[in-house]
Amino acid sequence: MNSDGANTGRSRHAVWRELAEELGGVWDPAGRLELRLGGYDLTLDSGLAPGARYSALVCTSLRAAFVNPRRFRFRIRHRDLPAVLGLALDRQRLDAATVGLGEQWIVDGNDGDRLRAILADPALRAALHEVPRLMVQVSDSEGADAGEGAQLDVLECIVDRELDDPAQLRSLFALAARLLPALNADPVDAFEVPPSQLPHAFQQVLDQLAGAYGGDAERVRDTVEARFPDPLGLVGEARAVVDLPLLPRMVSAMLSFDAPLVPGAERFSVDRRDGFSLWYTTLGDDVIDGALLVRGSPVARPALLAPLRVMARTAPRVEVSADRMVLRRSALGVSDLPALFNASVDLWQELNRHRAGAAPR
Repeated sequence: MNSDGANTGRSRHAVWRELAEELGGVWDPAGRLELRLGGYDLTLDSGLAPGARYSALVCTSLRAAFVNPRRFRFRIRHRDLPAVLGLALDRQRLDAATVGLGEQWIVDGNDGDRLRAILADPALRAALHEVPRLMVQVSDSEGADAGEGAQLDVLECIVDRELDDPAQLRSLFALAARLLPALNADPVDAFEVPPSQLPHAFQQVLDQLAGAYGGDAERVRDTVEARFPDPLGLVGEARAVVDLPLLPRMVSAMLSFDAPLVPGAERFSVDRRDGFSLWYTTLGDDVIDGALLVRGSPVARPALLAPLRVMARTAPRVEVSADRMVLRRSALGVSDLPALFNASVDLWQELNRHRAGAAPR
């Protein structure tokens, strides 16, 4: 074993393979170890250092995705690490002593109070010292499109060599196991949970929404389906289907809302306003007219404008026909689900109420 703790007696692949068996993980012969720990999916890998565009520095990295709606960012880097690591970082430099660390650490972050609260755990601070030449940071998730409301980021624990010492590898996993729950502590978002818990959390929210209208929701393979009666008692039940969020868009999903209507003449469609368009209807509302493209002849009444104004934020596709209303929105951020769901029900009720009142008695 050398001065850095490297295990020189066996190959890295042999050590990682044995560690996978010990921890109940999966060893990929290509050189990757994958492990489920505390509801998080962790991946141990080696390769070129993050940000080392002009360097051949090979590092060991342990990565885990987690839901991060507050966009908390930090980097804790040991001073012995080469400066090539993290060159592109643009965050506030913090005094390492004020967050409970010694002078051998360089600390950057965008929320000093939260970082201090996390590092108040003595066991977590001790774990940082168990692996020499370490960098810990939160970075953007690869493959997650922020334009679609994605809130998935990655915790990275990086060492500037191919790590093959079993004790230090166990310490690396122990560090991640302590840090991930701390990153999700005191959530401000209903979906700030481990990725493995998102389907259950998503089903709970849809079940609560449907329950408010006398219905319920159930898991059907990779979707959650909710059925509920018309609150006005004029037509049959409505059906909402949500595709469960999956990687890489852990917090994006597709909502479909399909509901019967009292037969009527009012027919129109709603879609996202994108670029120049012909043949559309303006409703005299700046929010709606600025975000949505309406075609047809909807009656511009306050009860109709209210749900459309809510829909302007997410711009779903809506089709209102002679006897049916269908709404679809792909890549929907789950934090936008409750508002869009309730606006869909409000639009459905308004159309039925108006058509029932306008119908001959």
